[in-house]
Amino acid sequence: MNKSQFLKSFAPKSKEIDIDGSKVTVSELSLVQRGKLHAIANTDPIRGQALIVCMGCDLFTDDDLDDVMGLSGEVVTMLADAVLEVSGLSTEDAEKN
Repeated sequence: MNKSQFLKSFAPKSKEIDIDGSKVTVSELSLVQRGKLHAIANTDPIRGQALIVCMGCDLFTDDDLDDVMGLSGEVVTMLADAVLEVSGLSTEDAEKN
């Protein structure tokens, strides 16, 4: 196996979830994204949860952080939990990683 094949084999996983009838794709957080999360999660867990959504949901980018923070807490939690699940992380892991 060469480097290119290896990198493709272990690209971040993703899955489609249903949020009140809307299909949304969430993806596993990369190591770089986990580092960004770790830097904020312990000092501002609410912003950290929104960041999880921005980094792991195909609808958003990091630039959408303030918009995501304005969404329903229930929706943000559902999306963040789905991202953490596909990433193999729990909420406690997210705070540590």
